[in-house]
Amino acid sequence: MQALLALRPALTVPGIDALMRCEMVGGDQQWRYDGPVASLRRLLAQPPWRYPRYQPAQAAAVAQRLRADPAWTPTMDELRSVFTWALRGDRFAPGHFATCVRDGVLLAAIEAVARIAVTDRSSRT
Repeated sequence: MQALLALRPALTVPGIDALMRCEMVGGDQQWRYDGPVASLRRLLAQPPWRYPRYQPAQAAAVAQRLRADPAWTPTMDELRSVFTWALRGDRFAPGHFATCVRDGVLLAAIEAVARIAVTDRSSRT
């Protein structure tokens, strides 16, 4: 969890777009991600963040609510679903992950993870 939370500041810097670029390769769009954005992609592809049972439509609805209300705290499974949706969406819609970064969906999801972590720590004391 700490590795994910450590990436929060990198997602708020001006110029984040410089770390995400589209290239044409053989007539197809391919997105390249560098620095902390690439680190985030690698992290989200691993357990515990990867959620094989995600449903794209449900994850999109959670993402939409997070975008509308960044203070809302979904369940951890809903957050994992959003992370998987953002990552896997790039396979079917090149640039989907970049859009999730730009729109603040991933930052809002990471902030929700932070709120859950604080709540979990508080409940243990």
